[in-house]
Amino acid sequence: MNSKKRKGILIFIGMLLFLFYSPIAYFKAHTNIETQNSINEKNINGSTTKIDTHSKGIFWSVKETTLKNDSRFKVNLSSVLNLGIYTKIKKKISLERMVNNELIKTVVIIESEIWGLGRLSLKKNNLNNSIKTRIDQIYSEN
Repeated sequence: MNSKKRKGILIFIGMLLFLFYSPIAYFKAHTNIETQNSINEKNINGSTTKIDTHSKGIFWSVKETTLKNDSRFKVNLSSVLNLGIYTKIKKKISLERMVNNELIKTVVIIESEIWGLGRLSLKKNNLNNSIKTRIDQIYSEN
C-alpha cells in the first residue's frame, strides 16, 4: 500500500471517530410529540406538539439521563438510528392517571430527527429532557 492511500484511509478513520466521539457538539433537533388520551378504550382527545431545540458547546464527560427511573410512565418502544451527523430517535411511552375518578390512559409517540455533530448521549439527553417537560405538562393539565 502506498503512502497516499494509507494517509487517505487514516484521515477517513479519523473523521469517522471525530463524528461519533467528538466532545464538540453542535446540533439541531426537530421533535414531534403525539399524545392520545383514552377512557375505557375510547379515544377522547389528542394533540401534536412540535419542538425545535439546538445545542452547542464542548462536553467532556456526559452521563446519559434515562427515562427508566421515572415511575410515572413506561417506555414501550425505543429505537435509534445514528449515522454520525444524522440521528433519528423514536419512542413510544404509555402512562395512566386518575382524573375525576376515571382512569385515563395516554399513549405518547415521540419522533426526533437530529442533524449535527455530537455524541449520542448528548442527543438522547436533549430528547429525554423534552419528553420529561411534556410529561410534566400532561400531569399539570389535570
